[in-house]
Amino acid sequence: MLKKNNFLIPEVINKESFKPFGDLIEKPLDSSRSDFVVNLQKSDKVKNQSVSVIRLEFSREPISIGILERHLHTSQTFFPLDVRKYLIVVAPDKLNQPDEDRIKAFIVPGTIGINYYLGTWHSPLQVLDKSGTFAILMYLFNSDLDQQWSKIEKVLIKIN
Repeated sequence: MLKKNNFLIPEVINKESFKPFGDLIEKPLDSSRSDFVVNLQKSDKVKNQSVSVIRLEFSREPISIGILERHLHTSQTFFPLDVRKYLIVVAPDKLNQPDEDRIKAFIVPGTIGINYYLGTWHSPLQVLDKSGTFAILMYLFNSDLDQQWSKIEKVLIKIN
């Protein structure tokens, strides 16, 4: 965890640094098509897919994260529809809890979608600069057993 003056310093996201947590889906910058091998995952207990759309108000600084979530039965893919940039916070697992010593924050441009692998600890999305809209692709598991929440020691994140 990269800290400065007790603030977690976010990195600009790239495929290598995000690979332990998921995949990046980059929008083509010209008028071509881009195909991606994305690891959409689900347990055997999940059958139906869901597409949702959410609108989030932009987050004011300093941003504070005190809880992380994960899904044990489905990966979760976020496609920015109207977003300039956003913040994600992730952590590897350590004994069925987020490893707080290895939390990472990433700034993601609105031209990149993210796919969290099954079981990845992550914070709710934080939209930067202006309010934004995302489409979410995931499988549905009709039980509270898919989504787990874990309180963590509050992490402060400064963007600039």
